[in-house]
Amino acid sequence: MKSFFTIILLILLVSSIAESQYNLDPSKRYMIFGIVEGVNFLNHKTSIPLIPGSNDCGNYENGKALGYYFGIMGGYSIINNLLSVDVRLTYDYRPANFTENSSQFEIYDPNSGGYQTLDIEHMHTSSLTYFSFDFGIKILPFSQIPVYFRFSFDAGNPLFSSNYTNEQLIQSPESALFPSETKQRTIDKGDLNSAGTAMGVSLTLGYEFEINGNFHISPEISYRYGVNSVSSDFDWKTNIIRAGLIAFWAIPISAKARPTKIESKIEKPEKEIIIVEKKSIKSEPAKPVEEPKPIIDKINIDDLNLTKTIVTQTYPLLLYIFFDEGDATLRNKYKSDKSPAQFNENNLPVNTIDIYYQIFDIMGSRLKNNPNAMLTLTGTSDGKERESEKERLILAEQRAKNIKDYLVNRWNINPNIITIKTRDIPELPTSEAYVEGFEENRRVEISSNSPDILAPVIHSKFLEFTSKQESINVNAILNDCDLLAWEFSLTDKNNNEIFKSNRFGRTRGYRGYNFNIKIPVNQIFIDEAGRSISSNDNLHYLFKVTNISNKKESKEGGLKINLATNQYEVGRLNLIVFDFDKSDISTLNKKLINDFIKSSIQKNSIVRITGGTDRLGESTYNKKLSIERAHTARKFLLSIQPDINITEIKGKGASDLKYNNDLPEGRFYCRTVMIEIKTPVK
Repeated sequence: MKSFFTIILLILLVSSIAESQYNLDPSKRYMIFGIVEGVNFLNHKTSIPLIPGSNDCGNYENGKALGYYFGIMGGYSIINNLLSVDVRLTYDYRPANFTENSSQFEIYDPNSGGYQTLDIEHMHTSSLTYFSFDFGIKILPFSQIPVYFRFSFDAGNPLFSSNYTNEQLIQSPESALFPSETKQRTIDKGDLNSAGTAMGVSLTLGYEFEINGNFHISPEISYRYGVNSVSSDFDWKTNIIRAGLIAFWAIPISAKARPTKIESKIEKPEKEIIIVEKKSIKSEPAKPVEEPKPIIDKINIDDLNLTKTIVTQTYPLLLYIFFDEGDATLRNKYKSDKSPAQFNENNLPVNTIDIYYQIFDIMGSRLKNNPNAMLTLTGTSDGKERESEKERLILAEQRAKNIKDYLVNRWNINPNIITIKTRDIPELPTSEAYVEGFEENRRVEISSNSPDILAPVIHSKFLEFTSKQESINVNAILNDCDLLAWEFSLTDKNNNEIFKSNRFGRTRGYRGYNFNIKIPVNQIFIDEAGRSISSNDNLHYLFKVTNISNKKESKEGGLKINLATNQYEVGRLNLIVFDFDKSDISTLNKKLINDFIKSSIQKNSIVRITGGTDRLGESTYNKKLSIERAHTARKFLLSIQPDINITEIKGKGASDLKYNNDLPEGRFYCRTVMIEIKTPVK
């Protein structure tokens, strides 16, 4: 077993670092030397008598065992990368374990006071260790994939050991014992003198990995069929499944041409012919020297199709700050490494979670501009993280105090405008039926007497880019099929890199074929590409290769962008209106919706409402809850403006989680309703 795990680990290691390929020079021949090691999964079929010397009491039939082998190998490549022969000499351990039960006799059982069937388990173990000779022919049928098949014949003799043991174990009745007054006894053991030459044929499947130069490692799996009996006294054939690893060196050799009598006879005429040719060459024009072909023949790249949309989006603030269990330390992600003087709310990212993590700079800036505003920080616990309620309230107070200190010190805010309150658990807690509930209840809640302090962040009329493409195909045709490295990159007009793919390590098989790279057109790529483009811009590509001769070459050009403009302007109100398992709209969010309708919805606007939930709870219930949230928003919209054209109302449940639900803030931002307004561009 130890040998087996060693092989598995080596295979995993080699697979992670090796480059699969053929690299033997077809103009040379190679001698191959190496070592072999592996595991034997043995399946024995036999007719060994249960009782030695008696054929009337039954026979052993099938047995399985685990063995191993190791040894050396040598070979010769007849046709490089196609056909080779090799010989392997191995130490081959092939144990055998047989068990059979018999119940042919009855004995008196004092425990039951009657006769009971005597059940006996018979056990035969053999230890056969062969010196084995294995001759094989290896064929590599695929021109670009280093998979090979090996057909071989082996013959081995048990030169090292061939011993056996026969034992019996009484299974029942419980009171029965052998004459030695034991439950188990050895009835025979010794050398298996009848064991002779064992022969078999094998089919092997392997895969070559190049490690360094001419050094290779090959994992193999093979099936060996035993063609003759292991023993001359009774029928016994052994079939084996092998899993092994081969490490070998391919050493180039060359043969010197032998001069012949014919060569010596024509030596003089050859010289005369050469002289004649030289004279004739003088009058002929010199032939032009053919220049070497470039490595890269040509490159074809798909266009990038983008749609530009004018968007106004409202990002409400999640007014909860979360803490680790039993800890009041403010998490680093809420802290900024920039000075307050560098902060500008207009420069906030167009991303909900990134905006949330800058909540203290947002509120600090707003408090500086609204000196009459008051802020209340209510610290809470999860109700379990300290032994007593008093200890938990102290922890909750410290959490709120740490936030106050951070705001006061960073933004130089008057500490008298910030009030601290505490609760053991929040007024609207998340259910403790979920582990996540405890995490969400360890928080500080933020409130204010001024709506301006808690107002959402609004990005007005920014450009948003979308695409229906899933990928961009890059197709290059190469004149060289043997590369050491390649790299493909895309940059924008400001030389900002937006995509890069490369590979270092030998790569084979591209000559005359398309070299394909797929650039995924995901939202991250679209945002990067759309950040600095206009209708006349292209992206710049650079493709660099290095061949096996260390020759470097590059090709560059432009990736065309087809930019379309959406006929609709889009407004989005992404509301965080719901605590856990709630579908009612808070007073703050009602005001937010009212203001949004007045500024965004026109007579020709189309409105879609989508409700969402987090991952907590049963999926069917979450789907229903998300629909309820969407209908709650619809009802409130119509109460404000009855003629709104609402074309779609749906709930997506937890099927499309827009934010990371491993985080409490991600789960809260999924408990939302998205109101999307599309208005034709004037």
